[in-house]
Amino acid sequence: MTAEKTSGSPSLVEAMDRVMDKGIEVEARIVVPSVEIYLEYAEAVALATAED
Repeated sequence: MTAEKTSGSPSLVEAMDRVMDKGIEVEARIVVPSVEIYLEYAEAVALATAED
């Protein structure tokens, strides 16, 4: 196995492609929260607790 020099760090897609080529299974979850989603969640929690 030889090391390859690159001009910069590989992107996430390139890194995942290299890992997948090796036959390693990787499971990942990327979460990008937003204020709107947080407020909807908070409202749902408030409604659920009000019903109890």
